Amino acid sequence: MAECKKELKHDGVVPSHVADYFVGFWAWDSWKHAVALAQIDPALAKDQVRAMFDFQDSVGMIADCIYTDHRENNYRDSKPPLAAWAVNAIYEADHDLSFVREMYDKLVLYHEWWFRYRDHNKNGICEYGATDGTLEAAKWESGMDNAIRYDSTQMLLNEKGAWSMDQESVELSAYLELERKYLMHFAELLGVPFRGKKNRTLPWITSLTRSAVIILIAN
Repeated sequence: MAECKKELKHDGVVPSHVADYFVGFWAWDSWKHAVALAQIDPALAKDQVRAMFDFQDSVGMIADCIYTDHRENNYRDSKPPLAAWAVNAIYEADHDLSFVREMYDKLVLYHEWWFRYRDHNKNGICEYGATDGTLEAAKWESGMDNAIRYDSTQMLLNEKGAWSMDQESVELSAYLELERKYLMHFAELLGVPFRGKKNRTLPWITSLTRSAVIILIAN
């Protein structure tokens, strides 16, 4: 565990203390750490999630990774959207509705970010991408940095500061659909109208939510 220090505002678990460049928080590592921590230390699990959202930008993006020195934070890309999954796991562990309320608007903003900045042809099926137009960062965003599926991938400009791969992603679509369902559940718990679209995705994507859960468990 790393206590919050310097410019990190909350405690959390880092991947390793062996090398200096691993002493930071990565987005989807943090979501997975939070799910595990929810079973033994819900308070730390909440801080793990908060630590990433402390650096959410004005349009909703969550950075790939954050460090004790903000100048090292990586906003070239994000990471697969598993934050709502983590918040749900924490809620199931301690039933603290105040934490769901604290995170809800931030989660919705992040969910909407994907469809605004990572859906090149606006068909509701998102792609991994980057803010700097590089394939390297887009691969990092997928979490599968060296996968051969990206060997011939090209980058497409969506708008200034937003690029997508020319490859729509099945698992990203599944993650986003699962996230949408969690957000609808949170809205119901909080007694507020759901801010997103209730029927955004195509029917075949809905059937992939079970696959998303399998992928999460396997990783």
